[in-house]
Amino acid sequence: MAVAATGRFRALPTAGAPGRGYALFIAVLPVLMMYKVPVIGIGVSTAMIIVSFFYAAAVIFNGVLRNSRQYQIAKIMVPFVLYLAYTAVKSAEDPVNMIQTMLIIVHVIAFSTGAVNAAYLKKYIVVIAVLASLLTILQTAVHYVFGVHIPCIAPELCLDSLQYYRGEILTGYQEVSDLYRPSAFFLEPSHLTQYSFVALLLCLFHGERQVPAAIFISAGMVATTSGMGIMLSGGIWLLYIAHEIRRSGFAEKIVKISGLIVGLAVILAVLFQLEFFRSSILRVFSPIEYSADSYNAIWGRTLYWDTYITPMSGRQLVFGLGYASLPDEYFTGLMELIYCSGITGVVLYYAAMLSVAVRCRGVSRITACLLCALMLVANVTSIISMTYYIGILLVFGLEPSRQEVAAGFPAGPASEETNALGYGYTKRTWAGKKRADDLGPLGVFQNRIDTENRKKGLAQ
Repeated sequence: MAVAATGRFRALPTAGAPGRGYALFIAVLPVLMMYKVPVIGIGVSTAMIIVSFFYAAAVIFNGVLRNSRQYQIAKIMVPFVLYLAYTAVKSAEDPVNMIQTMLIIVHVIAFSTGAVNAAYLKKYIVVIAVLASLLTILQTAVHYVFGVHIPCIAPELCLDSLQYYRGEILTGYQEVSDLYRPSAFFLEPSHLTQYSFVALLLCLFHGERQVPAAIFISAGMVATTSGMGIMLSGGIWLLYIAHEIRRSGFAEKIVKISGLIVGLAVILAVLFQLEFFRSSILRVFSPIEYSADSYNAIWGRTLYWDTYITPMSGRQLVFGLGYASLPDEYFTGLMELIYCSGITGVVLYYAAMLSVAVRCRGVSRITACLLCALMLVANVTSIISMTYYIGILLVFGLEPSRQEVAAGFPAGPASEETNALGYGYTKRTWAGKKRADDLGPLGVFQNRIDTENRKKGLAQ
């Protein structure tokens, strides 16, 4: 529940440099996560989380003061806090990870208060993704024309735990494969893909369409040779085209569907003429021609299931073994959650994602659905990745409600189409007979209701 609309609710903290800076914080976290702070040795992203914690705490404290000590909590944020709190508990034997997770809970709460400038967050993410695509395409062209690899990461500046990537960074090749795999300034192609698919969604499903940028980002995702990137890029474009077709008349739908079928056939025919594209597809299922030991991407992502997950006992499967027990092997997000947090952690994760998928629309809904699927084949649950994704889900999921707050509120106590954060009330609610916990897709909880203020706000 939320208090009524008054002037003080319209001064959102996204305005000015702080809101833009906080947006930049979210956008660059995954880009810098492989680097370390000189002398101290901790990750740059970790240092950013610690430093910006003070701003996040100030945002929350300011929100309490502005709202007469009636702090508002967006409903879609609660499942994420529960998930992260459980993760912190399961990290009790790893104090660094536990403290970092607790700091991120504060950031998540700040994200939900409107502390991030959504317009600038979109701009930063799209620009970074376009730059990454430009470098990836350039790396590919230079490699196949001149046989030269252009490194975009300095291995000497990376965390000590990531030094085994040194050969791949300097050559563009993995030890298990003869396929050239550029990734710009990301550590590996999958990292670029997991970052850029959000930018692609923002270009196609948020605000003004940015089709040229979307095409360029898609080209970069395909150029990485990541099977995940190819499928995500293709799937998002199909979703966008289907969305456009759905809005057309019957005759126009027939024409567009026919054009789509022909267009897909032509695009696939052209792509399969490219050696790197054929190898990328083979790499997912059966890349025997160019890899050692019949290695393929599916095998590489499920290799340790029988070794670590299958032997777990009933109690271990329910509650996990804790993050301190996580072996130094590649786990998908689902495997990591089961091993460290058990089925309980998996349920909390999916509850948070499905909450966004049900309550929100557009970019947040699609991202939440894709993250549910990516859990099976990629590690999207690392603490840095989760901060990035939760930031995206909350900022863009709550954006429509924030815009309503900034623009004002519908007049009259009978409206059920009022602000989604809960600033509007039905007749039954403002008459004092019922609390509007479910009014609006994102509603909020609050520890105290001031009826008189609510009536005044609705009368404006």
